[in-house]
Amino acid sequence: MKTASLTQSRCARAALEFKVDPRGKTFLGRQRAEHPFHLTRPFVLEGDPDGMITLYLQSSSGGLYRGDDLTMNVELNSRAQVHLTTQASTIVHHTRGGEAKQSLVLSLATGSYCEYIPDSTILFSGASFYSRIRANLSPGARLLLADSFSWHDPQLTAASTCGGEPDLVFTRYHSDIEIYDSGGNALVLDRLRLDGETVLAKNCGIHDRYKAQGSLILIQPDSHEPILHALRELLCEFPGSYAGASVLPQSCGILIRFLAEDGVVLRRLITQCWIVLRQILFSGMPSIRRK
Repeated sequence: MKTASLTQSRCARAALEFKVDPRGKTFLGRQRAEHPFHLTRPFVLEGDPDGMITLYLQSSSGGLYRGDDLTMNVELNSRAQVHLTTQASTIVHHTRGGEAKQSLVLSLATGSYCEYIPDSTILFSGASFYSRIRANLSPGARLLLADSFSWHDPQLTAASTCGGEPDLVFTRYHSDIEIYDSGGNALVLDRLRLDGETVLAKNCGIHDRYKAQGSLILIQPDSHEPILHALRELLCEFPGSYAGASVLPQSCGILIRFLAEDGVVLRRLITQCWIVLRQILFSGMPSIRRK
């Protein structure tokens, strides 16, 4: 019997399809999940738009490791409304000179609405991680997408003071976000690459004292001014953060960029922005997702 290699890759796929019943209620019509993907049962929360369901994405593993290559495909049929989130943050462990990868493909049909707001990715010492998100939107589809990360290294402050080695922090974070319309035209192309050596340099033009960062993207063709005003009012007074909001090219939506002192501030910031957007888009206060 052959023994498994310690460098063996773990490739896994998951697929979800959300449909709408005759009453206009969204339901999970098709699902497939390979280890380590795990899906909870969809449920309805008070304060959500009529017909929307919430689904928690979980992992039966302790995080992402060297050689992991995980892919999820999510499809929303016409008029489906879904809030996708995670049970907790995704941890990326030391990849030992390799890399861990995670990909998400979102396909939104006409009139559908998707909120993909996972907890942030946490990069442990020596982690190298590549995240790719691609969304394909049909006419009338709307998307609220969050992508964020922080690094976890209790030795970072002391090591930096004493001239510590770069391997005391994560190795590399690489993120690609691509959003296209039905004609294949790019609405958003957002790419970020940050190395651990840059973190140790504490370049104030990149992240200064902040140890967490991310983006919130809303693809919404109209009503930009009221949204921008409400978001900027929130962001300018939010403690422990540095953030801003602006209209995306071609006026297809809004982009929020933020830096936060740590993962706790980051989560609060994303949550508060989401609440503001929900109140404007749907005129209601959403129920907070318990984690």
